[in-house]
Amino acid sequence: MKQPCICGSGKKFKQCCAQFL
Repeated sequence: MKQPCICGSGKKFKQCCAQFL
């Protein structure tokens, strides 16, 4: 399992957050 991502500003953060939502 992938580690949880931190939601914040930036494409990487947004894309990572979207995968967990």
